[in-house]
Amino acid sequence: MVGRRTALLDNPSLTVRNWYGHNPIRIVLDRNLSLPNDLQIFDGNVPTFIFTEKEQPAKTTSHISPSTSTITHETDHGSIVSTKDTIIVGRRRKATAAIIH
Repeated sequence: MVGRRTALLDNPSLTVRNWYGHNPIRIVLDRNLSLPNDLQIFDGNVPTFIFTEKEQPAKTTSHISPSTSTITHETDHGSIVSTKDTIIVGRRRKATAAIIH
């Protein structure tokens, strides 16, 4: 899991290196879907969930690869999506572990 600012500044791939096994699902917190499409997290190689605060027009998400899902998640506590919120959604989608960057 990575936030918008870290994704923008560090451009992490969030993939497994020097380890056997599948890459984890990448989780990105991007309130306004403002990240550029040339980041490694949008390379389409690994399923990626982008948590956003509100519905965005289709043209905003047209750059996203088919392996990326935009999840509009309104919180009941009036703030951006929390770690707890992402874990709840991840469990519903059968994720069994999380790595927070």
